[in-house]
Amino acid sequence: MNAIPTESIILARIIGVFILVCGLSALVKKKSWIEAVGSFQDNPAVVNFIALAELAAGLIIFAMHPHFMSNWPIVITMVGLLMIIESTLYLIFIPQKVVGKMVKFFNKPPWYNVCGILSIVLGLLLIGMSFGLL
Repeated sequence: MNAIPTESIILARIIGVFILVCGLSALVKKKSWIEAVGSFQDNPAVVNFIALAELAAGLIIFAMHPHFMSNWPIVITMVGLLMIIESTLYLIFIPQKVVGKMVKFFNKPPWYNVCGILSIVLGLLLIGMSFGLL
């Protein structure tokens, strides 16, 4: 069995807790999130700022963790790559008008339930794997 790199364990703990807290927040403070995200459709500066922050985080994750191994650390690499791809799409290819339509479609309680639960599960998995519990 291959040893799990230390950076995989550290990043899994950080990303796992972050995703877990975000998922819990999506479920517990759904109305607050709906209001905040609803303002995105009218504010390209907010969309660009979030996309730039996401791009920076994704690049840091991928630069620190370019591991394409067949066990759980690949999840961390994929998170970084997906962040890079999504933020690049928002910054370069997706017009603000389309962002507004996406917000109107997705900014509803059922989506927060689904995403919240998925985030909690992924966060717990990353935390559990990073501590050797799974």
